[in-house]
Amino acid sequence: MPSAPGPSPARSGSARPAALITGATGGIGRALVGALADHRQVLLGRDAAVLAGLAEELPEASWVAADLSQPEDLELILGVGAALPRRLDLLIHAAGAVRVAPLEHQHPEAWAEALAVNLAGPAELTRLCLPALRAARGRVVFINSTAGLVANPNWTSYAASKWGLRGFADALRHEVAPDGVRVATLFPSRTDTDMQRAVRKQEGGTYNADEYLDPTAVAQAVRAIVDAGGDADWTDLTVRPLR
Repeated sequence: MPSAPGPSPARSGSARPAALITGATGGIGRALVGALADHRQVLLGRDAAVLAGLAEELPEASWVAADLSQPEDLELILGVGAALPRRLDLLIHAAGAVRVAPLEHQHPEAWAEALAVNLAGPAELTRLCLPALRAARGRVVFINSTAGLVANPNWTSYAASKWGLRGFADALRHEVAPDGVRVATLFPSRTDTDMQRAVRKQEGGTYNADEYLDPTAVAQAVRAIVDAGGDADWTDLTVRPLR
């Protein structure tokens, strides 16, 4: 897997806060990239060409093509590319994978993908980023889902992974609080993204974008968490459309 070309964020002398965003090529990920344009960003995703295009539009950015479905490879990928900054102000987990089907059709590969991308991958990446997060007294934001609050039929693998992510975030929050690192979880409802289009196709339903959150609303919620004052700690936030 290729890693980011160009200057490493670890060696940058920029005064901008550093942010690492996973799932940067997805709908919510792209919205986050725009909402955090004042940050020095490291973008993670699967599509190297799209990542390179996004990075070109930012004043200071690098990228790493990585697949969170293989979390055991992350340390090698990030180490070879020297991709991690020494100080990391913000780590946002926006990557996700979902398959919707009755349990009898949720075969082992569906479970493996959901648990890797939605839980084990974020856990491993967070582990690798802990020294940089502690150095900056940074913040971790997990983009979870309302499926991490309410489990519905046919969503077994996804709901299990998101409930697991919720528990991981809660445990991590207590673990790193003494180091000044904050942990927040965002629970957006259905959002107008390509992943949601795939979900509706799996469900056999029609797609009406007006019924779903705009990705920018999710990004704005993350921005609000990031901008919270020093005496405020936003831990859990649910975002739903008014309509």
